[in-house]
Amino acid sequence: MKESYSRAIYGKSSDQGFFLPFSLFILFLFTLAVLQMAQLYESEKRFFQLVERERQLETLIHHSVKDVIGNEEIFPFGKNAGEFIYDVGKVLYKIELVTGYIQVQLEAILETGERMFVTVLIDPETGNIIDWYEI
Repeated sequence: MKESYSRAIYGKSSDQGFFLPFSLFILFLFTLAVLQMAQLYESEKRFFQLVERERQLETLIHHSVKDVIGNEEIFPFGKNAGEFIYDVGKVLYKIELVTGYIQVQLEAILETGERMFVTVLIDPETGNIIDWYEI
């Protein structure tokens, strides 16, 4: 009887079908690891996009507070409502005189639709910020 080609090259086989299941198991583990890394990458990407939008909202609020206080036509008793338009969004403001302080309500809106509401209490005599509420 003629010997098979693989036995002629490799000699007598002693693995008895062990190599194929073992290599498939290793391939399966490698595939699971790659899929886990891809899922982790996507979740981190979404997290950093969320952090970036939050940073943009906070930056809009800080710039608008500076613009409201620094603008003599608006602060302290000029125009009591309006909006500032920036590169990444806009901020709507409303100024009210409340007993002992000036209340400035701000709503930052990004171009993507995210919003942030802030109320700032300002001392009318010194122009210093007394309190800051984020909603």
